[in-house]
Amino acid sequence: MNNSLSNRAAQDKDLESFGLLVEEHQTAIRAFLVSRINDPFEAHDLAQNVFLIAFRKLAKIDAARPIRPWLLGIAANEIRNHRRKNRVIPVGSHVEIIQLMETEIESGIAGWDGGTVFEALDRCLARLGDRARELLRLRYEEGMDLAEIRSSLGGKHSAITMKLHRLREQLRACIESQLEEGANHG
Repeated sequence: MNNSLSNRAAQDKDLESFGLLVEEHQTAIRAFLVSRINDPFEAHDLAQNVFLIAFRKLAKIDAARPIRPWLLGIAANEIRNHRRKNRVIPVGSHVEIIQLMETEIESGIAGWDGGTVFEALDRCLARLGDRARELLRLRYEEGMDLAEIRSSLGGKHSAITMKLHRLREQLRACIESQLEEGANHG
């Protein structure tokens, strides 16, 4: 059976013809998906979705035209949807930090003397390197978003996000240590 006749039979919801169509194109579709998401298990799942979508929409295409470009278009859409659903949303926006600080203050965890906390923060900041202090300054004093910081300092978005996270954790631990030392000596 030639491709045009096979496509027409598949369009009429003939499962055997559709199965042949899947067999003919599944390797190319999976290769396309794996090369773009680098996860063979996800690629397998997405390939199944591609063929499910194709089965539902097959009646709408021109059976005389090659089907592989259409299937690859569906696969590209599935990749976009997959990336959108699974993208990592970086934590650490200026608003989030303020909300976390307010929550800590309201819960009484930050019930320390404010002057002591800020003195500890100053001592902890002084221990950081120039690049780390500059990153914190741009983010929290200048209020720059991550894209602005990236264009100013260079580096990848994920690396900047991770560095900010680590710096916040480092400062938190340092401040707690400073406050404990002050409480033990006071």
